[in-house]
Amino acid sequence: DDLAAMGARCYHYLISPVVQWDRNPPPQIGQRTPGVKAMFISRRLENLDIKAAEKAWREHRIAAEKYHCYASRYVQNGVIAALEPDAPVWHGCAELFYPTLEDLEQRFVGGTVEGEVEIAKDAGRFVADAYPLYTSEYVLLA
Repeated sequence: DDLAAMGARCYHYLISPVVQWDRNPPPQIGQRTPGVKAMFISRRLENLDIKAAEKAWREHRIAAEKYHCYASRYVQNGVIAALEPDAPVWHGCAELFYPTLEDLEQRFVGGTVEGEVEIAKDAGRFVADAYPLYTSEYVLLA
């Protein structure tokens, strides 16, 4: 409510999640999941149709496994539709869970400049722009 008073908006999207890997124990209902969650909302390149972008994103798993190896969970959420007519256009949301804030800050791309360059290069094949959100997660429904 405080954020709404400051002008913040919340939008809802219908998504299709694909769990690429999950090394976390099952979450407890009503409890905070361990670690830190990095979410990257993104738009695909304009010259790619949805099928080509989806294929490139699924292939991105190879680079992700190598350079996001400290992530305990990786989920690719493809946006099917915005549920409000004035919602911003987003095509996907990647979720990367890290055991600790230190893991996220120091080992996000394997802790190397090479990892940073390779992830950016690989994602650049299909991502026009992306915006990070850092958060935690509470599971409310099973």
